[in-house]
Amino acid sequence: MCIRDRATLNHLLDELSPAVVVTTSWLRFLDKPAFETIFQRTGLNAAAHALHTHWAAPQDQGKNRLQAVEAWLAKHHEGEPFVVLDDDWSGTGLKGSHLDRQGRVVLCAEHVGLSPSHLPLLRRALQTPP
Repeated sequence: MCIRDRATLNHLLDELSPAVVVTTSWLRFLDKPAFETIFQRTGLNAAAHALHTHWAAPQDQGKNRLQAVEAWLAKHHEGEPFVVLDDDWSGTGLKGSHLDRQGRVVLCAEHVGLSPSHLPLLRRALQTPP
């Protein structure tokens, strides 16, 4: 997960009000209230309150992150702008994918995380219909 700069993510969530969908191996162990608590305790209150109705995109065993995102989009996407935010290590299958080529993927360097320099890419994806 590439959320090191909480201020940048909180700013983006406050500015554009996107819904948040979580895809992580942690979904095997944690439910929605647990994620809300983690977000609140780590200063990501905006993320806790922005969870989508269909808030989880589980990554099935043997599948990569791109496949988890594609499955969620096929089932729940209603045409709204979106961006996939992940890190280089966890975001398997995303780099160079069709979503990446469409400008829908923002990958952060592992152990570096999200920074204000990512905001233009995130804004562009969240303000451009698919």
